[in-house]
Order: sequence, then structure tokens, then C-alpha cells
Amino acid sequence: MKRWVGHGLGAGLLVAAFVCFGCQPAPPAGPPPEQVQVYVYYGPDVEPLHGIVTIPGRPTVLQVTRQVAPVATEITATGEEWVVGIDKRMADVSAGTIWMYELNNEAPTTAPNLTHVEPGDVIVWRLQ
Repeated sequence: MKRWVGHGLGAGLLVAAFVCFGCQPAPPAGPPPEQVQVYVYYGPDVEPLHGIVTIPGRPTVLQVTRQVAPVATEITATGEEWVVGIDKRMADVSAGTIWMYELNNEAPTTAPNLTHVEPGDVIVWRLQ
């Protein structure tokens, strides 16, 4: 008889615990991380690189890209910083290849160090 009471008491406490925890409000979900996706296409025979970067504020395309891979740049007299290499794969102007980027499927007309990104943006680099 004592065993029966003990099991009944344990089951009752278990049910009470579920009911009590089930009534607690869920912790508030924070805002989704502010992320930007970066794709780097090196060429037809090389596996592309894909990175997801959580961004604070409004960084530039160049700042975000540097979080995914090492980037080599050349700076113009006007302060524009153009990418000449990503992940040790250098553009070769004499061979007709340069690094081009798109932001949300559009080719910007400004240098990547002057183009800011926002959460949800997609950056695509291509060695063309």
C-alpha cells in the first residue's frame, strides 16, 4: 500500500511540475542575427567559397569580405580601394581577369570600401 501511495505522489508531482513549467512564459526571442552572405567564385574548376557574416552597424562590402577570406587591394588617389586578389587568387589584367562584385544581384558603380551593406544583403565576387 505504501508503494502505491508513493507512486501516486510521485506521478502527481511530475504532472504538477509539467503544468507549472508549461505555464511559464517563454523567454523573449532576441532579434535575428544581422547577417550578410558572401559568395566568392574563383573560376569554373574551383569550388566557390560561401560565408555568413554577422555584422555590427553598417560595414562596407570590403570589410565583410575580409571576414570571409584574405583580400588584397589597390588604393587609388581618390581613396577607392579595389580588390585585386581574394584568398591568394590574384587578378591578372594582362590576361584580362579582374575581380568584380555584385550586391543583391546588382553591379555597384562604387568601390567596395565605399559601399555599405545591411542585414540580409548578399555579396557575390567573381574572378572574370
